[in-house]
Formats: sequence, C-alpha cells, structure tokens
Amino acid sequence: MKLPDIKPVKENLVVTSPQELIQEIKETASESGGVFIKLLGKKGSARYYLTVLFDRTKLLAAEGQDVDSNTPVVGDEAVALLNELLKGPVVVDVYPLDEIGVKLSIADNLEVYGQTPKIAIDELLSGKPVKPVSATKPVPKPEPEQKPSPKPVQKPGPKKAAGEGGVEIEIRIPGGDALENALREYSKHLLSEAKRIRTLQVNRIVFSGELSEGVVYLDVHLYGHSEGQMREIAEKRMLHAISKHAP
Repeated sequence: MKLPDIKPVKENLVVTSPQELIQEIKETASESGGVFIKLLGKKGSARYYLTVLFDRTKLLAAEGQDVDSNTPVVGDEAVALLNELLKGPVVVDVYPLDEIGVKLSIADNLEVYGQTPKIAIDELLSGKPVKPVSATKPVPKPEPEQKPSPKPVQKPGPKKAAGEGGVEIEIRIPGGDALENALREYSKHLLSEAKRIRTLQVNRIVFSGELSEGVVYLDVHLYGHSEGQMREIAEKRMLHAISKHAP
C-alpha cells in the first residue's frame, strides 16, 4: 500500500498475543486519528509481510505478500492471514496517523480498501474465525402453523427512492428502517459535494451493511461517471466527502 513516509512510534516490537497488538493499536490510535502497522510473521515454514491500516475503531485496509515467493495477499485473505500469524510471535512496526492521514491513506489505496472487510479491532483480533461483514443475514424459518395452506411470506427487497436530481437512492441494510431518514440526509450532503465537481455526475447511491448491537457497519457505493483526467481527483474528493459527512 501507498502510505505516508513517517517514523514509527514502535519499531521491531515483538508481539506474542492478539491482546498485545490490540493494546498497541488502541493506544496509538487514541492519541491520533488512526494507525498503520507493518508486521512480519510465520505460518508454518512460510514467512509473510503484512501492512494493515486502522482508524480508531476498525480495520480499513490490509495487504501483504509471501516473503519468499512474493505472492500477494489482499483484502479478505490478508485479514484471515493476520489472524493466523497472531497464533505465534510476530515482529511489528507501529505508525501513528492523524485523521487527515487516515483519509489520504484510504484515497491512495482505494482498490485495497474496497477489497477489505471493515471489522472492529476487538472482533478482528479475538482469535475466532473472522467473518466479513455481510450485506444480508439469513432469515430464520418460521415455526409451522396449524393452518391449512399457509401463504408464503415474501422477503422484502431493498428500499429504493429517487433523491435530488433524479438520483436513485437504495438502502440494503437488514433491520435498518430507523436509519432511513439519516441516510437520505447523508445522501443529500454527498450529492451537494458532487455538484461542486464539474466533471462528475452521480446517478445512483447504494447504502449496504449490517446493524449489530447498536453499531452500524456501513458501505457506501456511488455510481456515475467523470470525464477526462479529473476522475482520480473526483474519486478522492468524494471519498473525503463520504468520511466527512458520515452520520
């Protein structure tokens, strides 16, 4: 990943448990806006080098490689590998980031960011198998009723509505009805920011994620087009807007 060229606050730190790494990440992130780590560990006879980006509460992006074969590992695979490596001792460098540094790091690594599940730090390093955040949950089967020919229950689909300027707004968060007004207000801010970029036209916004124990794991997808060489700048500005106006 492309990350700021800064000095680590901890270098060649030997970590022997997930709890130690959690403590290092939280302590550093609490004094800044986030943190990234560079980690070297072994799985069997294979050696791996990982780079992982966090904000104050969750993992944002992860990638690495097999040191001997240079085989890349990105996103879900890198997250699963991190948990495997933490079953043994690892060597870690810890780098602090302020909030702007976190946002710029996301903008500079959009592909890795998009492939990495956003997982809370405590859950990520719990030692349990990591499950990526899913946009849907399995619906439990209803108990059989003593009635003749029961009618099948139709599962509601995602809510769709037209936003400002005819932009389609779609919400795919199971059990997230209470969030609808906040997300529509959020979309207004995003569209307002998009109008300031002359070469950008947004025609659809999709909110997906999961609501769990009062915490929302939210993914925002913007669909549209941008012309010429301004596309990369437009992507970075809208990524900043997504973080800036997040409810």
